[in-house]
Amino acid sequence: MNAWPVVGDLGLEPMAWLPGLAPLWPLLLAAALVPAALRAPVLRLAPWAALPALLIAVLAPQTLQPLPWLLLGTTLQLDDAGRWLLAALSLLWLAAGWIVAERLRSPRRAAGFLVAMSGGLWLPLTGDLPSALAASTLAAYPLYGLLAGLHGGRVLLVSVVIADLLILEALLLLAKDGAGLDFASLRAALAQTHERNFLLALVLIGFGAKAGAMGLHYWLASAVAGARAWLLAPLVGFVTAAGALFWLRLLPLGDVQWPAVAALMQWLALAGGGWAVLAGLLQATPRASLAYALSALTMLWLGLLGLSLGRSAEAAAGMSAVFPPALALTGLAMASALLGSLAPARAARAVLVPLSALLISVTALAAALLAGAGAGDARWLVLGAIACVGVLLGASAVAAVRVDGASEANRETLAAAALLAAGCVMAAFASPALSPMLASLDEWRLDSVAALPAALLAGLVGGAIAGLASAWLPRAPAGDLLVALERTVSLLVAAWERFGAALERRRDRLYRSAGQARVVVARNHPASAIEALLRRWSTATLLLLLAAAAAALLLASPS
Repeated sequence: MNAWPVVGDLGLEPMAWLPGLAPLWPLLLAAALVPAALRAPVLRLAPWAALPALLIAVLAPQTLQPLPWLLLGTTLQLDDAGRWLLAALSLLWLAAGWIVAERLRSPRRAAGFLVAMSGGLWLPLTGDLPSALAASTLAAYPLYGLLAGLHGGRVLLVSVVIADLLILEALLLLAKDGAGLDFASLRAALAQTHERNFLLALVLIGFGAKAGAMGLHYWLASAVAGARAWLLAPLVGFVTAAGALFWLRLLPLGDVQWPAVAALMQWLALAGGGWAVLAGLLQATPRASLAYALSALTMLWLGLLGLSLGRSAEAAAGMSAVFPPALALTGLAMASALLGSLAPARAARAVLVPLSALLISVTALAAALLAGAGAGDARWLVLGAIACVGVLLGASAVAAVRVDGASEANRETLAAAALLAAGCVMAAFASPALSPMLASLDEWRLDSVAALPAALLAGLVGGAIAGLASAWLPRAPAGDLLVALERTVSLLVAAWERFGAALERRRDRLYRSAGQARVVVARNHPASAIEALLRRWSTATLLLLLAAAAAALLLASPS
């Protein structure tokens, strides 16, 4: 259901092409940077290039517009899920543009900014898998350039390349029987295929690498920990739109019931949440801990989607209604927490980060409840995953308040406050659309409904205590396991090089010794000396006696 006031509701004629302006406008501005005469006005417009997308998200009607002349036949789609995500991404890019407005005086930097924005705003409007791959590529490669050679940027690039190869393989397998390339056709093909386990693995890993899922998160923690402040909001937007959204679009929720797959996804959610807690509590900076909280949120979404795969069509429909606003709200609140952790005033950090964590917690809790996770057949694994999210949010809030201070200006603080306020406004828009589902909470048992808030509250309190008590623990690098593996490989390579150098030195000494021995042998003529010795009668007689003695011993021995 649609909670937004749209043009169609006002009786106006719908314009199916209008959503295409959202990603096209930043591209047009980037192209307008080429003529020197247009650069000055374009550079002034660049920070606000996401404003048309925000207006489209609020006012444009739902649309499904085929574009057969683009790529392999692209579909432009603005549905309820895309509307929520487009609004959130527009706000994130507007916040980033406002923060970096003074630095967008360079045409090269502005071009990267605009192209990355175009890809990011295209992601929620894709109606088929090939255009989703194209939009993800258009968003990720400029982000890699804007990360300015950081370790996380390099890992992002590698992760996106590998993820796209896996997703492309899944696309080829799904479309081999003549299925269409749009998401509805691919969902139907996935529900009917005999290779569903392999295809599910490709889909989960491929989009999980872009969503920063635990085990595939190594680019996210490093990028968030080292990125410039204005890039934090676009990074959160990329994670939100390029990963978990396409799980929702591709998984056949309600069409089939796969209890074994549902249980596996929930176990993965719990394991990923536990890993995020272990690594996140050992981070040196609050925003690195928040990056692990974002990964834990991704695992919570995975667990809730898995829960829906084992439930009825009505429960799956509820998940499809809850998931997009939850993604949008948590994306805005996470960006607000990241920017708020950089505020120069301790009081600002003490307000912004806990409030953002509270909005994330309430949104995650509502999503779990409204998706059916609080019903009598809920899995305790989802309780564990939401508790892990609470632990990381509580610890991050404490860490943000405890730090001495940040070097960022007040612009980041104001952007964080604006994103938090926008999240509250979006929550107000979402509540009427979800009110019919809220009424069904009365039919659930009180103990099962109360389990999720209790788990989240215990996680928040436990995280705050852990944040206070973990100051004496050793700090782990952002990107934990991958950094450790890289260091191990570097040490092994260095040891191999040292071994090879030592072996080469020993070989050189051996060659020198052999050469000296050849010189000595050639100088003394040993063959001639041996031949002269054998020619002596005394030597020949001694050898003959020895041979005779050996023969006598052989004959005398018992057979």
